[in-house]
Amino acid sequence: MIALGVMAQLGKIETDLPLMFFLIEGAGSLIAGVIYVVYADKVARGRFDRKVDVLAGYVKMVGVTTLIVWLATAAAEYLYVNQSEEMLIGAAVVSVIAILVIILGTRINNGKKGLGKKVLYVFLIIVFIGMMIMSLLEAEDWLTYVDHILHLIVAVFLVLLMFDNEVKMDMGII
Repeated sequence: MIALGVMAQLGKIETDLPLMFFLIEGAGSLIAGVIYVVYADKVARGRFDRKVDVLAGYVKMVGVTTLIVWLATAAAEYLYVNQSEEMLIGAAVVSVIAILVIILGTRINNGKKGLGKKVLYVFLIIVFIGMMIMSLLEAEDWLTYVDHILHLIVAVFLVLLMFDNEVKMDMGII
């Protein structure tokens, strides 16, 4: 998004949006990207003792990054596109959902077992399979194809992680 803003300023692409729109929206995406990279580095370096901690961390990270991206997008849209209250309402709804995702992430590895944890386990499998299916949908441009491929890889690993005996044991499935 930041690069698009610069390209617009250089006259390489045509848009009615000001540079600040791209900077605000791009800042949210950039911060989210940095969070993903830092988390991936922690996983790659083996900073987690249990696989369920990797799963819980991922879910919490998705909540945090969704919140950041949506708030940045809502701010950019509100300030520079149409100043609609609908955008603010949408951002509020997504913020509540993102906070719920963060809370669910904290429940994954809290050490408790029971029906709630089993329901959460099934819910996560459904979400990750849904993520796989969404990644197989047609994309409109090459960047979206790259996004789909990356999400598919992540979703496959998450589904496999859900069926790992250590994760199933920690979540009270076995």
